[in-house]
Amino acid sequence: MARLAELTSQADPEFANISEARPFTTENGDDQLSPYFKSVGCTPYEGGLDITERDPLVDYVRSADRMSEDGLSRF
Repeated sequence: MARLAELTSQADPEFANISEARPFTTENGDDQLSPYFKSVGCTPYEGGLDITERDPLVDYVRSADRMSEDGLSRF
């Protein structure tokens, strides 16, 4: 997520970082999710995430509805 925040801010400096819009961490995730799910758990994952397709990432950024279309085109 840190790299995504870096890329989105480069494309559109006015863009509100996704993680700032709705902070979600391992520390507060249970509290945020438990009202909506019967069971909530955390399974740590060692390693990284390889983004292999551009469009799903752009769709994710677009879902935050905070980046201009001009910023999205630069992203």
